[in-house]
Amino acid sequence: MHLIWEKESKDREMIMMICSNSREYMVYDEQDAEESKLLRRVYGAHQEEITILAVDYHLSLVATGCINGEIALYDFEMSKIEGLLIGHEADITAIEFLSPRPLLLTASMDCTVCIWGVKPCPTKYLNVCLKRFTNISWHFEKDTKCVVSRMLVWKENMKGIKKYRRQKQNQLLAINYRNFEHNFVFGFKDMPDIFDEEFPPKPNQYVSFSEEYKLDKVINGEMYQEILKDEKSKTFVTQVQSVGTDYNEKIHIEKERTYVFIGDEYGYLKIWDLTTYLEQMEKESPGIQKCKKVVDVKGLAFNPRRQETVDCSAFTVSVRKSHQMKPPTLPVPIDPAMTGLLIREAKAHLDVITSI
Repeated sequence: MHLIWEKESKDREMIMMICSNSREYMVYDEQDAEESKLLRRVYGAHQEEITILAVDYHLSLVATGCINGEIALYDFEMSKIEGLLIGHEADITAIEFLSPRPLLLTASMDCTVCIWGVKPCPTKYLNVCLKRFTNISWHFEKDTKCVVSRMLVWKENMKGIKKYRRQKQNQLLAINYRNFEHNFVFGFKDMPDIFDEEFPPKPNQYVSFSEEYKLDKVINGEMYQEILKDEKSKTFVTQVQSVGTDYNEKIHIEKERTYVFIGDEYGYLKIWDLTTYLEQMEKESPGIQKCKKVVDVKGLAFNPRRQETVDCSAFTVSVRKSHQMKPPTLPVPIDPAMTGLLIREAKAHLDVITSI
């Protein structure tokens, strides 16, 4: 369920609720505090049950994902289906728009996260998977593909979040401390105190650690000798074709940044930095830059209270046939930790994260 609350004029607000039910979604007018009014009912896009729904008012799009891995896109006002995204192989678990860029971020039970081009991007990129990532987490003493259960996109003009080395073993559990200020996902300011509490100095012993390696010491315990040997390298993440290898040197620069908070089925909370990726995509793929607001609320033609019932089945049947005849070529999945996308992670819970 999603709530849209926008100002239409000086004395009038648009309050609408969009929710899904089995294989359809509905739009309700919530202007009247006493009664909800059903405006639109849209069905026929999915053959299986809808698992998640997302709305973006800037792009005027509604997205629904279902248990067979398909994602349907609709125009918010007209309820016209705009595309059927086929590429995931299992239940859709999370959907986030990356507006004002015409991009959509999706996650699935197949352990992948995809970036798609959506309206109003050029036809070349429209409803096409542009990037694909595989979420990897440390589980049962090895790196394992892991389902992303929830995502939250955070866009803001700000300085960067400092990147830390990915640790596999003996993760610092957030639940061992009273709040996340004591955890390296959200703040480093309290780490020296935790370091002193966890590993009090022995008499006549002094070991000099940089801040980064004090952090490693807290997580890895007695592994500090290996940390000291590696201190000269300053490798925070194992990098392969890294995006922004000088990341920590530029975090003091204030600019628009895009972070994605990831929660997965093993209880890890991670932060991915998409800023550099999106900047590169803008250069490599002309037409997916930031776009103006698609809907003019004050325009005479805009009618969000349109009442109708829409069947999208004819469109989706033709799209599925087309994909069967010529399956789309998907990008090779990338491990975010191997490209510099992953900047922090913590074992936040002992089980699947259901909400962020």
